[in-house]
Amino acid sequence: MRSLVIQNPWYIVTVVSFTAGNRPEAVPLLFKYVLGELERAQNRFKVPETDAHREKVVLVRKFRDAIFKCGITGGYSKVSSRPFILRQKSTFATKTSR
Repeated sequence: MRSLVIQNPWYIVTVVSFTAGNRPEAVPLLFKYVLGELERAQNRFKVPETDAHREKVVLVRKFRDAIFKCGITGGYSKVSSRPFILRQKSTFATKTSR
């Protein structure tokens, strides 16, 4: 049986685009969506639990590998910097303390 994760790897291009475009907040949303689609396909095709778990591990590795390789080619400052999130939290904290 061919892996459901590898059949249509559109999500790799998408995660690389989000990473290179400095949109790290979109990566977890994409992962949740792809994982949900994978689980639905596994249920529809009645994939055994051990194979289903193995495919989920492959999905996680593909996401991690794509982000890592994007960081190598595009720079890790985009991948690992999260000032946007920190700025949001500090803005929220100053607004609520007033």
